[in-house]
Amino acid sequence: IGFCLNRELFFLPRQQQTMSQVLFQWKPFQFFEKELIKDEQGKLASMEITCCTCGRGQLIFGDADGQIHIVDRNFNVDTFQGFSNHVTHLKQLKSTDVLVGIGADNNATMKIWSLERRDAKGQPQTINTIKLFQKAQQVPQALP
Repeated sequence: IGFCLNRELFFLPRQQQTMSQVLFQWKPFQFFEKELIKDEQGKLASMEITCCTCGRGQLIFGDADGQIHIVDRNFNVDTFQGFSNHVTHLKQLKSTDVLVGIGADNNATMKIWSLERRDAKGQPQTINTIKLFQKAQQVPQALP
């Protein structure tokens, strides 16, 4: 039997003992290690993040310039131009390396990328592009 207290997991001994004896026999297990993360390239600090998603060992950020930044476990940042205007939504599928994004291009556009395959420029390959609205007046506006 175990329980978590202040990010530490404690295991209770199996034999019947008094509570004071049990307190001295608990074994703490540390879940997290504290380590300062350094942004040596300066890319992470300069982003104006508008949305994000995660999965498959990556953090993915969309910014106000339409760029998509993929950060791996070693904090290597891979950036590509996803939209001509700001990115509004991002979702990485859990079962495959597929990224879905919505940007404010020409009355809202949804794009689907394969993160495994790359195009001639080395960017994730675009699988599909779908216009969500045909006319500018159909685009929903954010409330103030």
